[in-house]
Amino acid sequence: MSETPRDALERFITEMQKVQSVFEPLHQNPVDALTDGATALRPFLANPDRYEQTLRIMLEGIANNYATAGIFRAIPILRWHWYKRLSQIVTPQVQRIFESQKRDYLNKLAIARDDLLKSLTPGRLEIDILPPKVKAADQPKFNLVEFQLNVDVSPAPEFTTEALSVRLEAMEPDVQFSTVSPSTRVESSGSYEDTDTANVKEGFGRKSTGKIGFEVGGTALGAKAGSELTDEETGSYEYQLTTSRKRSGQQFTPLVIGSAIKGVASWTLLANAQQPLRGGLAFFATAYVPAPLTHVNIAAEVEARLRDFGVYRVTEQKKIELLLPQGEKKASSART
Repeated sequence: MSETPRDALERFITEMQKVQSVFEPLHQNPVDALTDGATALRPFLANPDRYEQTLRIMLEGIANNYATAGIFRAIPILRWHWYKRLSQIVTPQVQRIFESQKRDYLNKLAIARDDLLKSLTPGRLEIDILPPKVKAADQPKFNLVEFQLNVDVSPAPEFTTEALSVRLEAMEPDVQFSTVSPSTRVESSGSYEDTDTANVKEGFGRKSTGKIGFEVGGTALGAKAGSELTDEETGSYEYQLTTSRKRSGQQFTPLVIGSAIKGVASWTLLANAQQPLRGGLAFFATAYVPAPLTHVNIAAEVEARLRDFGVYRVTEQKKIELLLPQGEKKASSART
């Protein structure tokens, strides 16, 4: 995921805070100063008019880093450790001026950060904890309570919801969630097929030749005759084995991951063409609550991950009254 303007500015401020002395620049090479500066500015270039003031302040720091790195690269003596120590002792006023300028610049960055956060209006993200539905459980010591949490996700037009996390927690230790809705759900994202092929080849060849020759006569007689018999035998053998193995299956992408563990119910939803994370969403969690409890403290937290913004989080805590319907009260009393 690409870096958001807010995260880029936070990282830039952290880097600028590392400079402790005018004799110890952030970069030893001017090219590194430009490279890091370009990386810090990249998230703002999608909308430069909106972030013009922030860009001006960041460019001031990048230009200083570039100039300082260039000076130290051009004059090697400035990089010597003994010279830096001597300069700090002989010219302490230089260091004081540097620290004052650094404070002023970091203050400007802090103001730019505050203005940036104010300008980034992610939209509306709201939580509503509804009154629960209470009924007697099969076990006489518990009631079965269904909690409902409604969430409104309405990001600003320039932001898109990539994922949504919802958490519902009961503060009382004896409350235990049993089921959640929506439950875990996946979607088929296609099929795959892999084929492995192996070849084994063996061969064998044989050839044998025999020759018999003789001569009759000689030079004294003035004539000579000869003959030669050849016997040749050949043979060959070849074997080839080809094996092929094919694997195929379906690929799945999770859309909803729901869980109910002890006193916590949680959901994670991922954006998909079939599941746009926008508008009203309802979440249900059923829990076993000890019968003597008449109130439960519930904490809800919703996090929306927005593209080009980051994480937008809202929380709410509420004390909920648990009242059995009149008919359920009588049935519960009869069982006990």
